[in-house]
Amino acid sequence: MPLLAPRWNVRCFCPPFGHEYLVAYRGYRKLAETLAGAGFPCLFFDYDGMGDSVESDLPRVQAWRESILAAAAELRTASGVANLVLFGARLGALLAASVANEVSAAALMMLAPVVAGRAFVREQLGFARLSPLAISEDSRQKLTDEEVVGYPFTHQTQQDLGFLDMMKMDCTCPSFVIERDDMPGQVKKTRWRLDRLGA
Repeated sequence: MPLLAPRWNVRCFCPPFGHEYLVAYRGYRKLAETLAGAGFPCLFFDYDGMGDSVESDLPRVQAWRESILAAAAELRTASGVANLVLFGARLGALLAASVANEVSAAALMMLAPVVAGRAFVREQLGFARLSPLAISEDSRQKLTDEEVVGYPFTHQTQQDLGFLDMMKMDCTCPSFVIERDDMPGQVKKTRWRLDRLGA
């Protein structure tokens, strides 16, 4: 049976983090609505402690991974379909790849994936320093390096993200990667890794 046959596969949408989540939200919603209208059961969810989701006592990165596991289980139960496709953009792609084997994903789709959590942390901290709040004299005293444009980004979260690295994961499900046009080298490394794993 074709991998992408309508009504035979479900889609679990793993969102990006922070400002990228806000930018991607409408596109995610439209994609989910379009696929659902074509007969693909979909679930667009918020990670633990983000959006409409209640925050647990778990460390954030662990909680985000647990959110994907819970969403995958809920989508399979609600749809009655076993084949699960994880879709993630940016950090959502890295998180999806980190649990793909655990949820026995039939496929993984990644849009401009974060390849290494450590590089993502550096990028986010740099982004936070360039925000209008960081430049404002009035707010400079209030800002810490545990926040990125209003989103909590604790030292523990930064450290835990540093352990996530696409080049060290053993994701073996079929994968489709859409590269980031301003950083094609990162995705080439990811594709090389996935090819070596037979994905």
